[in-house]
Amino acid sequence: MARAPLLKSAAKNLHEHALLVRVILAQYRYQGLLNTGFILSLAIATSTLLSIFMLNHASKSQYARADLSLTPPAAFYVLPKQGNHISKSDFVRLRRAGFHRLTPELVFKKTLSSGNSITFKGLDLVSLALTNADYDTEKIHIGPQARKRLGLTPNQAVILADKRLLDSRYHRQGNWGSEVLIDIVLAWQLFPELRGFSQLVSPALSEAEQARLSQTLPPHLTLQTAWSLKQRSGFADALHMNLSALAILAFIVSWFIAFQAGEQAWRKRSELAARLRLLGVSLPALSHMLVMEALALILITSILGTGIAFLLVSALLPLLGLTLEQIYDLNISGQLSWHPLYALWSLLIAAVAVFTTLARQFRRMATGHISRFVRQASSQATDRQKQSSWQQAMPAAPLVLLLAFLLFPGPLPGGETGISGISPWHLIMAKYGLLLLASIALLPFLLRIAFALLRHLSRLSPFSRNFTLGFLLQDARSQVGRRRLPLAAFYLALTTSIAAALMINSFEEAFHQYLDQNLAQDLYIRFTPEQKPKLLAWIKTQANIAESPFSYRGTAALAQDQLDIGVYSSPRQLAAIMFKEKAEIDSPGSCFINEPLAIKRQLAIGQQITVRQPQASLSCRIQGIYHDYGNPGFELTLPLSMAQAQNFSLTERGLSLYLTTGGQEQKQQLIQALSEQLHLAPQQIIVMAKSKQLALKIFEQTFIITRAIALVLICIACLGLFLSANTLELARRSQLVILKSLGYSRGALFRFMLGQWLLMALGCIIISAPVAVILADTLVSKALPASFGWSMPLQLNAGVFLNTGLTGLLCLLPALLLPLYQLEPGKR
Repeated sequence: MARAPLLKSAAKNLHEHALLVRVILAQYRYQGLLNTGFILSLAIATSTLLSIFMLNHASKSQYARADLSLTPPAAFYVLPKQGNHISKSDFVRLRRAGFHRLTPELVFKKTLSSGNSITFKGLDLVSLALTNADYDTEKIHIGPQARKRLGLTPNQAVILADKRLLDSRYHRQGNWGSEVLIDIVLAWQLFPELRGFSQLVSPALSEAEQARLSQTLPPHLTLQTAWSLKQRSGFADALHMNLSALAILAFIVSWFIAFQAGEQAWRKRSELAARLRLLGVSLPALSHMLVMEALALILITSILGTGIAFLLVSALLPLLGLTLEQIYDLNISGQLSWHPLYALWSLLIAAVAVFTTLARQFRRMATGHISRFVRQASSQATDRQKQSSWQQAMPAAPLVLLLAFLLFPGPLPGGETGISGISPWHLIMAKYGLLLLASIALLPFLLRIAFALLRHLSRLSPFSRNFTLGFLLQDARSQVGRRRLPLAAFYLALTTSIAAALMINSFEEAFHQYLDQNLAQDLYIRFTPEQKPKLLAWIKTQANIAESPFSYRGTAALAQDQLDIGVYSSPRQLAAIMFKEKAEIDSPGSCFINEPLAIKRQLAIGQQITVRQPQASLSCRIQGIYHDYGNPGFELTLPLSMAQAQNFSLTERGLSLYLTTGGQEQKQQLIQALSEQLHLAPQQIIVMAKSKQLALKIFEQTFIITRAIALVLICIACLGLFLSANTLELARRSQLVILKSLGYSRGALFRFMLGQWLLMALGCIIISAPVAVILADTLVSKALPASFGWSMPLQLNAGVFLNTGLTGLLCLLPALLLPLYQLEPGKR
């Protein structure tokens, strides 16, 4: 008998919950578009953040696996000096000296019958073939990138220009870049003209071992420090951090939209919940159903978000792979492989999105103030009138955020943060993120001020008697509060896109100028020691060659850092350097350093530095710091006479030709003469104009993924405006009935509402411009040095603002036209 009341109570609760399930499902069907928009907003919020997590994880895993499995991390390279090579006896002698971890490599080029140049990389594939039968030592091995670059189809025969057929194997997952792998022994058999090795690769060595290796090397070989895998991964990680920042902004944009849709859905739901309470449904039952609804939303959002993220990553991963390959020589396959961790991330992100969106609903349920919320929603206009316009427009949050921005610490001068585990990039992003949030919080206040000012100006203009214009501005000012969340999403996406566009524009303009100066020579000639005398004699006979300075390179050590050494011997070579800072007065014994060295080691103009080679050392005073875009390595440039006076070891890399007139026909005649008279191969003659085009093409890929994500941001914001315009204007139908009764036609109402939205969007564009300039300046002058080691001057361009603003408006128009045109006042 004691169980009867319990069973009765359980049956009642079960009945209540079943009733609520049917009611909620009916509500979702009745408010189909509103709730679909709510779910879609949550899914987009989940997918944007999840896609970047997946993108970063997939690319990191792939390039780490590719580099570690196929290219052992090299700490040092043993290289031959100009005109020499590494013989087999050199390699045997070093092995006998105890350097057993030296790995030989042979890199050479050949021409295919199609005319394309194919680059071979000879390795000892025997050990790899023992563990993986696919790497047959009797075949050449072609990865997907090499196949694409050479224009080959899978299983196509590889035929050289001399009609020889090479036995080849194509690999779908080969991640060794655009080179073709070949066993060294097979390379010597196929190409008997090859001698020895191109280089010897060494893993990390102790200082004592490094010194012993340097002393053991024959005079014609030199030891050079490699750009380590850790450094390359570090710069790739910086790129991933920048993508993560964009992803977080996209998540916030989508969350604003989802929160707005959730609030609109709750306004309808609260009326239903209040009626259910009057019918005797308990408050715990309503709370339980809200929790169950949230769990269902998490599951649905996670599934939809994962699907959208999978599509986004499938499109963006090849772009990221291209960026990593072009800039940092990190090779990834570009193919997404599913990882169980992605499902967990999806559920966690969806849970955060859903519970933060429904937080206010849970709080209302917990306090039992459902009916009060209904009364507040119905009398919202009256409550707003009771508040002063200043209190309504200017809450304390923006002031608090601005104060936090001003007081927030930035990176220390040495690039350190003073906080363990926090990088300078994180501090910069956090500090200026506060500024962005403060501007978002100020947006309604600024829009109201702008509309009030326009209203005042309209009264002083010839349109002062135009009732429609005055009412449009007055009503727009009063509607800012209702539309603040979709407008904030649009503003955030627009500000981010303008800042990214300004950064990209600054990079393009600066890099064009950089290439114009650095590639000023007309032709660049590479030569062998045997060709040098004939080449110099031929140059003396050419009256149209104005100058022909040599190009030298070398390496040296500055404390624990490895430097590339560049020299100049003519005014034209000095003019090719693009300085960031330079002392006004030239002084003897001076040199120049590149920006990454100045930033990372906190060097300034006027400081004295000493660089060393195994047999020589040199001290100089820094006279200038020059831009070195895309090069994170350290570099020192000094006069050739200074290097020769200190017996610095330098290698002749080539010869630059400056012509008296740079006509294309004259260049072609010189190229033909060099080929026919001096028998120089085509790859020895470099036309700098073509090199410039190639460099521009490569560096266009640097920010291609940034452009793509910025466009996705605007599209997400416009989708949010589409959903918000539909739900917000549906909620105003009762108010619009009054305008219809005053004689407004459907077309007039459509123009009235569209004009309001466009005015607000235009206000967002204008307000976003100064904030975007501040963020763009932060990116190029602070975030780029923290991420990549080099900066650039900010280039302001009106076209960037116009293009991004027009793109936003063009995306906005379709998002507004449909819901506003379908709006019929008076129809429920």
